[in-house]
Amino acid sequence: MKVVRTNNDGKFVPREFQQFLKEHGIHHQTFAPYTQLHNSVVERLNCTIVESAQCMLHQQNLKPRFWVKVVNIVVYLKVKSPHITIDRMTLEKKYNERRPEV
Repeated sequence: MKVVRTNNDGKFVPREFQQFLKEHGIHHQTFAPYTQLHNSVVERLNCTIVESAQCMLHQQNLKPRFWVKVVNIVVYLKVKSPHITIDRMTLEKKYNERRPEV
């Protein structure tokens, strides 16, 4: 990981967190809190995850108690799927330099 982007609302400002990032060579970028304009990629991903989980629950007639499990599955599949912005590689292959086992 090279960059962490967070809003500047104070949650990620503690010295311990800043020191951890510095020790690991991770650049911390901040933006104004509560502005979706700066956070559109994350907001879009969150919507995709929620909508995918809702579709899976509905399609399989699952009870709401399975929500956490289904969200974990959606995120797992997202990480293991090829992504166009990183030359159709999976996130796992990009950062761990190995093919994912699905």
